[in-house]
Amino acid sequence: MSLTSLVSRVYLGFSLLILTIISASWFSIYTNQEINARINIITQQSTPLMIKSAELNIALLNINRSLTPYFSAIYVDELDAYQSDINAAISVYQQQLDWFVSANYQAERNGLVSNTSASSNKIVTKIEELYSQNYQYLDTKDFSQYSQSQFQLLAGQLNENLITALSRSSTTAEQQVIEAVLAQMSLLLAEANEAFALQDMMELRSITRRFESRRERLDAAITTFKLQVPTTYSRVENLMTRLLNEIYEDNGAVALHLNTQEQAETLVLSRAEFETYIDQTLLTIDALADNAVAMSEQLALESTQQAEHARIGVITIALLSVLFATLVGMHIARMIRTPSQLLENALEKVANKDLSSCVNYKINNEFGRVAKKVNLVIDHLSYMLKELIQSSTALNKASLDNQSISEALSSDIDQQTAQTIQVAAAMEQIELSITEIATSTNETLSIVTQAVESSNSGQVSMNDNIELVEQLSEKLSFSTKTIHQLEQESSSIESILDVIAGISDQTNLLALNAAIEAARAGEQGRGFSVVADEVRVLAAKTNASTQEIQHKINQLQHSSNLAVVQVNECVNFMKDCIVQSGHVNDSLASVHDLLGQVESRTHQIASATTEQQSVSQEVTANISGLHTLAVRNTERAKELASHSQSLEVMAEHQAKLSGQFQLVKA
Repeated sequence: MSLTSLVSRVYLGFSLLILTIISASWFSIYTNQEINARINIITQQSTPLMIKSAELNIALLNINRSLTPYFSAIYVDELDAYQSDINAAISVYQQQLDWFVSANYQAERNGLVSNTSASSNKIVTKIEELYSQNYQYLDTKDFSQYSQSQFQLLAGQLNENLITALSRSSTTAEQQVIEAVLAQMSLLLAEANEAFALQDMMELRSITRRFESRRERLDAAITTFKLQVPTTYSRVENLMTRLLNEIYEDNGAVALHLNTQEQAETLVLSRAEFETYIDQTLLTIDALADNAVAMSEQLALESTQQAEHARIGVITIALLSVLFATLVGMHIARMIRTPSQLLENALEKVANKDLSSCVNYKINNEFGRVAKKVNLVIDHLSYMLKELIQSSTALNKASLDNQSISEALSSDIDQQTAQTIQVAAAMEQIELSITEIATSTNETLSIVTQAVESSNSGQVSMNDNIELVEQLSEKLSFSTKTIHQLEQESSSIESILDVIAGISDQTNLLALNAAIEAARAGEQGRGFSVVADEVRVLAAKTNASTQEIQHKINQLQHSSNLAVVQVNECVNFMKDCIVQSGHVNDSLASVHDLLGQVESRTHQIASATTEQQSVSQEVTANISGLHTLAVRNTERAKELASHSQSLEVMAEHQAKLSGQFQLVKA
């Protein structure tokens, strides 16, 4: 490729520029490889070590955290589930620790791993010891609480028996003896309850020493109690012996409580020692993490220095590349400026519709070839404008076509006018038919109005009839109630008559008894007078019943009269209903006559409607013809308008295009 070509010179400049960029890239890649090597050391050694140290730290803290619910358990049955969680946490911690043991580190780091492993073994051993201690503590505590509940039960029973014996004692001496025993037992029980509430070993041992001093006074009171009140002593001896065993024996409730607190203190000391092991192990793990952080910081510092050197080198190469690119660009700009100005001037004339000049540039390079193409385009545009001028003659022919279409449209409009006259005549006939229909309709409306009035009259009569029937129904209901009342009164009369019959029977019996007594006693019979009095009372009852019967009979007579009056009223209402029914019949007959007249008027309307229908069909046919002509005229008018618009646009456009360009003069 010749260097006289613009493209070859551009290629040469860009080749040198690319070579410079490749050199800068190689330097950057080399520097990045050095930095990546250090970063790989950080990511593959230091970062995993820091992450694993953090995970190991978390696993150790999880072990310590899982021990909290284990030591918070109340019952032995809960320990297995918590112990499984602790063992799972230990297993996870051991897996994390095995990663450190299997890794190959420097001597200093290997020593830290060994210390961590040794501390971890102490932790695991101590956890096994804590398992045993906590299990034994909870077991003893559970048994101690059971013993304390038994102790409280025995104390309550003994106190109740002593109080009962005190209340039943017959002599003052017995009461004093029982009160002395009760007082000593109360003091001893109070100290025992105080011991159960304490958790400090020094205070517990102090109370147990007080138990021994309290024992002598209690034994003396019990001995006196046994001698002076042997019967009561025999009843409470078993309870008292069991209660004293719970206080003074090695397997008693007090001793068990003391043993439980000793185990609790031992467990607290073991947990404190375990926490010490945890802290030591955490320190060694932190030392491992600090070692990894120190190595990461050293490598990061070296990488930063290397990156700074690389940045300086890249900046230097970039400045040289910019300087070289500037020189190449200035040289290329000088090569492009002259031909581009010539092309710009020529194209500006073309943009101003001046096609009379060409580009005068003959050098054989890229711009020379572009100048030839621009001159060719100018020639083609000149040819096209000449063709546009020739196409103007085609517009005259299109105008003639529009004239013929206009004549055909005028003929169709004349036909449409004739058919419109026929439609007007048909519409006059329709108007006459409609007038006749309107007259018949008005007469029909008047007749229908009269029929409606008659129907309303019939409706009113029917409503009156309904009201009378309802009143009749009410009267009959009253009659029914009256009859029922008569029936009830009759029933009450029957019951009263039954009473009278009973009284009569009893009166007969009393009279008979009086006669018998009188016969037996003779003159000295006193029962006769009593019987006579009873007979008089029964006679009075009979008289009252008779009066009540008379009153009931009067009520029955009054009710019967009332029923007769109501029945008569019902008969009168029935007569009124018959009269109203006659009125309704007359109204219905009148409605029937009016409906006959409506039927005749309807026939007249039907004949007028038939005539109107035939005329309407004729009008419809004429309107259909008008519609066809209108559609055809509309299409031709649209076609004519479209041709006219197209011709107008074509003419204006061609005139503008032709007038804007300046052609080469022949």
